[in-house]
Amino acid sequence: MIPGADLIWSLHLGSTWFMTGLIWLIQVVHYPLMRYALGPNFNEFHLEHSRRITWVVLPMMSLELMTGAILFFNFQSYLGFWRCGLPLFFSTMTFFGTALFFIPLHDQLQRGPSQNRITRLVRANRLRTLIWTVHSIFLIVSNGRVF
Repeated sequence: MIPGADLIWSLHLGSTWFMTGLIWLIQVVHYPLMRYALGPNFNEFHLEHSRRITWVVLPMMSLELMTGAILFFNFQSYLGFWRCGLPLFFSTMTFFGTALFFIPLHDQLQRGPSQNRITRLVRANRLRTLIWTVHSIFLIVSNGRVF
């Protein structure tokens, strides 16, 4: 591989797989359990969830987006458009989807917790889970230079 591309590819792969594992944990365990936290302490619970998860998610999502951009803009001519373009596309979708849709959804939940809002969060998060899963599989398959 091209000098530097191995490191960037590895960082992208690692951050994507980290986020894929985390999103599955959130989707299958954490978000569904939120309904059991509804009650007088929900706002404190949710505020702490949001504060703490940001310290885990923001650095990894930022790394994933930055390495996706570096792959696309610096190594596309060597690695190919699809091999660099799709990772950037997937990373952009999850990063901006989180910022523009999921953070406001969490804000709504903070202002007015309800079973319906938690259900909406779980259902909507299926798309993020799918995108990260497909992204992770693509990185493994494309590393074998199938594309």
